[in-house]
Amino acid sequence: MVFPDFLCIGAQKAGTTWIYANLSKHPDIFLTKSKELHYFNGGYRKYSLKQYSKNYMSKGNMLGGDMTPDYSALQEKEVLYIHQLMPDSKIILLYRNP
Repeated sequence: MVFPDFLCIGAQKAGTTWIYANLSKHPDIFLTKSKELHYFNGGYRKYSLKQYSKNYMSKGNMLGGDMTPDYSALQEKEVLYIHQLMPDSKIILLYRNP
C-alpha cells in the first residue's frame, strides 16, 4: 500500500487551504483532489485502509500529502497507529495567533 509522505495538521482557519493551493502547484508534490480526507479521525469507519491508500497510488516519485487539520486532535493510540503505518512521514503543524 502507498501512504502520504506528510500530514498537514493544526488549528482550523490556520492556513491549510492556502498551503494546499500553493503546494498543489508544485511539480514534485501530489495532493488528493479532496483537501481533507479525515481517514484517521473517523473516516476509517466509512472506508478501508486499502481505499485510503488508493488516494496515493498515482503519486509516483512525488511527495504526497494529507491535509486534514483535525488530525492535530487525535488520541495517542491513533497517532501511534499512523506512526506504525508511516514511520517516515513528516508532520506540518499550523498554528494561528488568535
